[in-house]
Amino acid sequence: MADLFCDVKEILGFKYRYFISSKGLIFSMASGKLRQLNPSMRDKNRNQYLFVRLELEGELKGVNIHRLVAENFIGPKPSDEHVINHKDGNKQNNDASNLEWTTIAGNTQHAYRTGLAGGRKHGSYKGPVCAENEEGFGYVFFDSKQAIEAGFNPNSIRDAVVKPCKKLFGFYFSRINNTGQIHKGVQS
Repeated sequence: MADLFCDVKEILGFKYRYFISSKGLIFSMASGKLRQLNPSMRDKNRNQYLFVRLELEGELKGVNIHRLVAENFIGPKPSDEHVINHKDGNKQNNDASNLEWTTIAGNTQHAYRTGLAGGRKHGSYKGPVCAENEEGFGYVFFDSKQAIEAGFNPNSIRDAVVKPCKKLFGFYFSRINNTGQIHKGVQS
């Protein structure tokens, strides 16, 4: 515990009420005693960033822990175009040694390079999508880029695949499995 306190700093802007360690642990002195705060997850299905609620001028404010660590141990945000990158891809590893400032483009490149982002090489890739109209004409999309190039919004395609009876721009969308079979939904 002693070496933990060597890496603890006051969180600026909170009047000596909150402290942060370089490991991403948050401590409060609000009650007069030092206690560790338990982080929460913003959206368990989506971004998985840990955050804490800190009181500022009578209001609770949700703050991402990785941002607090970066600002207090790495340095201020270099520009508005910069974001925080988790080097190991684990959004819950908020150790200062795992964080770095990068551009949005750099963060995206890192995600693809390490296999964190979608696409055919990603573990969550579900297979290509087939778009077919009533005359049998269609497209096959292997990734979002191809869908965009054909003039479709990938998010709309995803919704149409989830609700297979939904027609989008005259097309029905379905997923092609790894054996080449098209999984069509009920079309009305």
